Amino acid sequence: MKTQLIRLIAIFAAVLLACTGAVAQPYPNKPVKFVVGFVPGGAPDTVARALSIKLSETQAQSFIVDNKPGAGVPADTIKDFVPIRRLTTEPLLIVSHEKSSIKTLQDLIRQATIIKWTSPEDYREYHRESQTKFDRAVKIANLQAN
Repeated sequence: MKTQLIRLIAIFAAVLLACTGAVAQPYPNKPVKFVVGFVPGGAPDTVARALSIKLSETQAQSFIVDNKPGAGVPADTIKDFVPIRRLTTEPLLIVSHEKSSIKTLQDLIRQATIIKWTSPEDYREYHRESQTKFDRAVKIANLQAN
Protein backbone atom coordinates (compact mmCIF):
# COMPACT_ATOMS: atom_id res chain seq x y z
CA MET A 1 0.00 0.00 0.00
CA LYS A 2 2.81 2.34 0.87
CA THR A 3 4.55 1.66 -2.46
CA GLN A 4 1.33 2.33 -4.35
CA LEU A 5 0.99 5.67 -2.58
CA ILE A 6 4.60 6.54 -3.41
CA ARG A 7 4.01 5.55 -7.06
CA LEU A 8 0.82 7.63 -7.18
CA ILE A 9 2.64 10.65 -5.73
CA ALA A 10 5.50 10.13 -8.20
CA ILE A 11 3.09 9.94 -11.15
CA PHE A 12 1.20 13.00 -9.91
CA ALA A 13 4.50 14.93 -9.52
CA ALA A 14 5.61 13.88 -13.01
CA VAL A 15 2.31 15.02 -14.52
CA LEU A 16 2.55 18.30 -12.63
CA LEU A 17 6.11 18.92 -13.87
CA ALA A 18 5.10 18.09 -17.43
CA CYS A 19 2.20 20.54 -17.29
CA THR A 20 4.27 23.47 -16.05
CA GLY A 21 6.16 23.58 -19.37
CA ALA A 22 2.89 23.82 -21.26
CA VAL A 23 1.84 27.08 -19.60
CA ALA A 24 1.33 29.72 -22.28
CA GLN A 25 4.06 32.28 -22.72
CA PRO A 26 2.97 35.90 -22.36
CA TYR A 27 1.98 37.44 -25.69
CA PRO A 28 3.86 38.73 -27.52
CA ASN A 29 6.92 36.70 -26.63
CA LYS A 30 9.16 38.38 -29.24
CA PRO A 31 9.53 41.95 -30.57
CA VAL A 32 6.50 43.37 -32.38
CA LYS A 33 7.35 44.62 -35.85
CA PHE A 34 5.68 47.63 -37.47
CA VAL A 35 6.03 47.31 -41.24
CA VAL A 36 5.99 50.82 -42.70
CA GLY A 37 5.53 50.89 -46.47
CA PHE A 38 7.52 54.09 -46.90
CA VAL A 39 11.15 55.22 -46.71
CA PRO A 40 12.61 56.28 -43.36
CA GLY A 41 12.24 59.95 -42.44
CA GLY A 42 8.75 60.58 -43.80
CA ALA A 43 5.56 61.19 -41.85
CA PRO A 44 4.50 57.50 -41.63
CA ASP A 45 7.96 56.52 -40.37
CA THR A 46 8.02 59.34 -37.81
CA VAL A 47 4.60 58.38 -36.44
CA ALA A 48 5.52 54.67 -36.29
CA ARG A 49 8.78 55.42 -34.44
CA ALA A 50 7.09 57.72 -31.92
CA LEU A 51 4.40 55.11 -31.35
CA SER A 52 6.91 52.27 -31.01
CA ILE A 53 8.90 54.18 -28.38
CA LYS A 54 5.80 54.91 -26.32
CA LEU A 55 4.50 51.36 -26.63
CA SER A 56 7.89 49.94 -25.65
CA GLU A 57 7.82 52.07 -22.51
CA THR A 58 4.25 51.30 -21.49
CA GLN A 59 4.10 47.62 -22.49
CA ALA A 60 7.60 46.53 -21.42
CA GLN A 61 7.91 44.97 -24.85
CA SER A 62 10.14 45.73 -27.85
CA PHE A 63 8.47 47.36 -30.85
CA ILE A 64 10.55 47.60 -34.03
CA VAL A 65 9.91 49.78 -37.10
CA ASP A 66 10.76 47.98 -40.34
CA ASN A 67 10.69 50.30 -43.36
CA LYS A 68 9.83 48.52 -46.60
CA PRO A 69 9.13 51.14 -49.27
CA GLY A 70 6.29 49.93 -51.46
CA ALA A 71 5.87 47.05 -49.00
CA GLY A 72 3.76 45.18 -51.52
CA VAL A 73 1.88 43.30 -48.83
CA PRO A 74 -0.89 41.45 -50.66
CA ALA A 75 -3.87 42.60 -48.64
CA ASP A 76 -7.29 44.07 -49.12
CA THR A 77 -7.23 47.06 -46.76
CA ILE A 78 -11.02 47.00 -46.40
CA LYS A 79 -11.47 43.25 -45.80
CA ASP A 80 -8.18 42.30 -44.12
CA PHE A 81 -7.82 45.11 -41.59
CA VAL A 82 -9.97 46.58 -38.87
CA PRO A 83 -9.46 50.23 -37.87
CA ILE A 84 -8.40 50.47 -34.24
CA ARG A 85 -7.59 54.12 -33.69
CA ARG A 86 -6.79 57.21 -35.72
CA LEU A 87 -3.19 58.20 -35.07
CA THR A 88 -2.87 61.39 -37.09
CA THR A 89 -4.62 63.76 -39.40
CA GLU A 90 -2.73 65.48 -42.17
CA PRO A 91 -3.75 68.90 -43.43
CA LEU A 92 -3.77 69.36 -47.19
CA LEU A 93 -3.45 72.74 -48.80
CA ILE A 94 -3.74 73.38 -52.52
CA VAL A 95 -2.49 76.75 -53.71
CA SER A 96 -1.96 78.47 -57.03
CA HIS A 97 -0.23 81.65 -58.11
CA GLU A 98 -2.40 84.75 -57.95
CA LYS A 99 -2.00 85.28 -61.71
CA SER A 100 -2.96 81.68 -62.50
CA SER A 101 -6.29 80.89 -64.13
CA ILE A 102 -6.79 78.21 -61.47
CA LYS A 103 -8.94 79.74 -58.72
CA THR A 104 -10.98 76.73 -57.51
CA LEU A 105 -10.54 73.00 -57.12
CA GLN A 106 -12.80 72.52 -60.15
CA ASP A 107 -10.46 74.75 -62.19
CA LEU A 108 -7.53 72.56 -61.12
CA ILE A 109 -9.35 69.35 -62.06
CA ARG A 110 -10.38 70.81 -65.42
CA GLN A 111 -6.79 71.89 -66.13
CA ALA A 112 -5.41 68.51 -65.07
CA THR A 113 -7.72 66.66 -67.46
CA ILE A 114 -6.47 68.78 -70.38
CA ILE A 115 -2.93 67.39 -70.07
CA LYS A 116 -2.66 64.19 -72.09
CA TRP A 117 0.46 62.06 -71.78
CA THR A 118 1.14 60.01 -74.89
CA SER A 119 4.29 58.41 -73.50
CA PRO A 120 6.35 58.24 -70.30
CA GLU A 121 8.86 60.54 -71.98
CA ASP A 122 6.18 63.26 -72.26
CA TYR A 123 5.73 63.14 -68.51
CA ARG A 124 9.48 63.09 -67.83
CA GLU A 125 9.97 66.17 -70.02
CA TYR A 126 7.08 67.98 -68.32
CA HIS A 127 8.54 67.06 -64.92
CA ARG A 128 12.01 68.30 -65.94
CA GLU A 129 10.56 71.64 -67.07
CA SER A 130 8.49 71.96 -63.88
CA GLN A 131 11.49 71.11 -61.71
CA THR A 132 13.62 73.68 -63.52
CA LYS A 133 10.96 76.37 -62.99
CA PHE A 134 10.64 75.36 -59.33
CA ASP A 135 14.42 75.44 -58.78
CA ARG A 136 14.57 78.88 -60.42
CA ALA A 137 11.76 80.17 -58.17
CA VAL A 138 13.49 78.83 -55.05
CA LYS A 139 16.75 80.46 -56.08
CA ILE A 140 15.02 83.81 -56.63
CA ALA A 141 13.17 83.51 -53.31
CA ASN A 142 16.41 82.74 -51.49
CA LEU A 143 18.13 85.71 -53.08
CA GLN A 144 15.27 87.97 -52.04
CA ALA A 145 15.25 86.54 -48.50
CA ASN A 146 18.97 87.23 -48.02
